[in-house]
Amino acid sequence: MIKAQGISYSYKQNNTSIQAITDINLDILPSTTCAIIGPSGCGKTTLLYILGGLLKPEEGTVLINGSPPTGKRKDIAIILQEYGLLPWNTVLENVTLGLKIRGLNTAHYKDRVNAILEEMEIKNQIDKYPSQLSGGQRQRVAIARSLTLQPDLLLMDEPFSSLDALTREHIQNVFLNLWKKYQMTSVFVTHSIEEAVFLGQKIIVLSSGPGRITEQLENSHFAREDWRSSSSFFEQCQKVRSILKAGV
Repeated sequence: MIKAQGISYSYKQNNTSIQAITDINLDILPSTTCAIIGPSGCGKTTLLYILGGLLKPEEGTVLINGSPPTGKRKDIAIILQEYGLLPWNTVLENVTLGLKIRGLNTAHYKDRVNAILEEMEIKNQIDKYPSQLSGGQRQRVAIARSLTLQPDLLLMDEPFSSLDALTREHIQNVFLNLWKKYQMTSVFVTHSIEEAVFLGQKIIVLSSGPGRITEQLENSHFAREDWRSSSSFFEQCQKVRSILKAGV
């Protein structure tokens, strides 16, 4: 699904070049989930934006299903850290926003939208505005908006970071069930070791900036129902923690 070779990128600031990531090589299979974790400032979000075609690498190549990504690729959906909801739009208007941006007649997708609203348990909130919703509800709206587009690739930038611990675990379970149903390739950035281990079928660990891949872990117990409470979960968390410490 995703193949990146020799990816490097730097930002320009006050006539100075600041290297964000360097020599990133990775392969992500279709219908899998991948967590990107690393210390602050290691270029996690930069890498995610490059995979989504929002940034162009200075060096190296990225292929999505064999073609370079562009910001106009219709099969990519991106969920930003603050959800990207328009405060002046209702829940329904936010959920259908992606369809409207692509010039599609939302009436033709009414059944799909209604099914997703039901699935995300927000159908009774459709006339409310984001300010009237809880953090978990806003997250559900952002996920629903992405699902209406039926993407084959979902990119998420710390999607659950602003939620309290219990809500965060619940939304993680919601996402996992959605992934099992839709099987879309999903790549997400996180600062949480537990989140990376719970949701990442593959875990990519970046070093401190400029970000380099220090380890790519295959998470064989991913999606097990008892995964959170098992000893192997805590062992995997400790392994990721040790790799992170070594790369700082």
